[in-house]
Amino acid sequence: MELFRANNLSRLKPEFVSVRDPELQAQIITSLSDCYSLPEVSQLRLGRAVGANVASQNLLVELPDARYFLKRRPVTDFECLEREASWAVNLHRLGIKVPRVIPTKSDAKIGSDEQVCFALYSFEEGDYFSGRDRELDEAAATFTSLTAATIRLSGQLDGPLHRSSFFEELPILLVEAMARRDSSSGNLCQTHEGIIRETLQKVGDHRLSIESQTLPMHMDYHPLNLLMKDSKVVCILDFEHVKSYPVSAGLGFAGYKLIRQAMVIDEIREQEFLRPSLLSRWLQGWQREFPGNSFTPVQIGLGARYRVLHLISFILQSWLKQNDERFNYDLEKQLGSLYELDLLTKGY
Repeated sequence: MELFRANNLSRLKPEFVSVRDPELQAQIITSLSDCYSLPEVSQLRLGRAVGANVASQNLLVELPDARYFLKRRPVTDFECLEREASWAVNLHRLGIKVPRVIPTKSDAKIGSDEQVCFALYSFEEGDYFSGRDRELDEAAATFTSLTAATIRLSGQLDGPLHRSSFFEELPILLVEAMARRDSSSGNLCQTHEGIIRETLQKVGDHRLSIESQTLPMHMDYHPLNLLMKDSKVVCILDFEHVKSYPVSAGLGFAGYKLIRQAMVIDEIREQEFLRPSLLSRWLQGWQREFPGNSFTPVQIGLGARYRVLHLISFILQSWLKQNDERFNYDLEKQLGSLYELDLLTKGY
């Protein structure tokens, strides 16, 4: 397993491929015409982001004089999509750099019909986070400002004790997965059983401390959800996974995803192994804003591992208990994260 190599979150620029589906196009023309006051909707063109995950239902909508970003979900997900759009609306009002939600004709945040619900956003320009120059410092400051804003909106300064069941579930799921010798996912679990169990033990020793502090946090703060220009964050995307979560885990996992993207670059990786500094840089903005809720690089490293274990448990639970293999593609990446986090925190 190669570590700190480009993965599906390592694209540098947004790219879109045309979607040539007459039935889908007709559906979206009808939805937008019925719900929004947009000119020349019948002339729209659709695109899908290159590298989007297998479950992506997000589309670029190009009209003659404007571009938008459309999120479509089954109508059963109405409340989740509306909550996501509400976060964007309220964060925008607080001056956080997020896409603008386009209101419907009835001034609602999202629209729907009998089968799907949808939210329409302004299309924002920028490159993806690369980790070069001062991008990490800017992303760290922005994450801190974003978290402060989510606290302000939710009124939650410190959440109740958080207890996740994945610690008890993952060892059982691991045994069941390893018994599936005819599957690539089962073989991955067999090969990497040691690092999973070792990490469970390591994080388990600090579990109560990790779970005792929670805040509402953006839990999908990764390179493709940050649009950059001249080393500045120009937009934060995707508020589907803003939720109350252990602080060191949310802070640590966000930092890890951005730092590992920076370490895809050979010279940054070599420099970090010689003189570790990236975790400390990631923490600087947080410590200034939240001096009473400070962490060391080792602590957020443990928090990041906590989140990775949670995701591995989710993938295995979906596969083994719900017969849903959509997320299995991500298992190898999450297992690699455990090894990378060991290397990343070794110098602290």
